[in-house]
Amino acid sequence: MVTVRGVRRALWLVAFALAVFDPAGTPARAETGDVSRGETVFKKCRSCHMVGAEARHRVGPHLNGLFGRSAAALEDYDYSKAFRRAGADGLVWTAESLDRYLENPKAMVSRSRMQFRGVKHGQDRADLLAYLRQFSDNPRDIPESAPTIVGDPPVDPTILLI
Repeated sequence: MVTVRGVRRALWLVAFALAVFDPAGTPARAETGDVSRGETVFKKCRSCHMVGAEARHRVGPHLNGLFGRSAAALEDYDYSKAFRRAGADGLVWTAESLDRYLENPKAMVSRSRMQFRGVKHGQDRADLLAYLRQFSDNPRDIPESAPTIVGDPPVDPTILLI
């Protein structure tokens, strides 16, 4: 028997799934961030993290080369057990994983030493990611996406005869 409560619960679950799993619904992945605004957002992070040529570890590790790096990968920084476990479990910092992490750090890596509540506004996260991306060589200044063609592209053999 279908109840009103059951229907409401099903609708809530569908809405939740769309919000969580729909890539177009995540502002940091759907929109390009603004680097200058991202630098302003990074002021929230500066007390613990550094970026740039003179970056060094503070309370938290420096964030140079963050994109494409596994969690807890810097050998000269003493990460928490939670981050070492996340890195061992395969957490790699991509635009998508950083977006989720920055929204609610404790929800993604619980029991870490990071005492930051997160960046709630999606555009602020997109801007922050755009700012941080300029300090990563792999990849730099390009949005992350799956390849459009896997394998050899289809080519008409007559084209190769010319």
